[in-house]
Amino acid sequence: MYAIHDQFMADNNNGRDALATEVYFNSDFGVDVMTEWKNWADEGVLIYGGREYQANDAFVAGEVAMLIQSTSSLGGIQNNVAFNLGTAFLPTLDGW
Repeated sequence: MYAIHDQFMADNNNGRDALATEVYFNSDFGVDVMTEWKNWADEGVLIYGGREYQANDAFVAGEVAMLIQSTSSLGGIQNNVAFNLGTAFLPTLDGW
């Protein structure tokens, strides 16, 4: 989400100019992103499935409306859903 909002995620030009030594999770934008994701989780729209892709199962079962995942997982997901599947860019945050 940082890139689409033209925000840096780390210092040193996101590590392009030199090794990144600081990440900006606590920046105003970073806090807004995490707050929004928490709101989505509280509303049952998004679940955190851990590092082992457990959220994929809930999405395939139709238990959640949105899955934030790499498009590299698209083939496997597409082969297992019983509904029309589409992809989109990450949602944007108002004001950024």
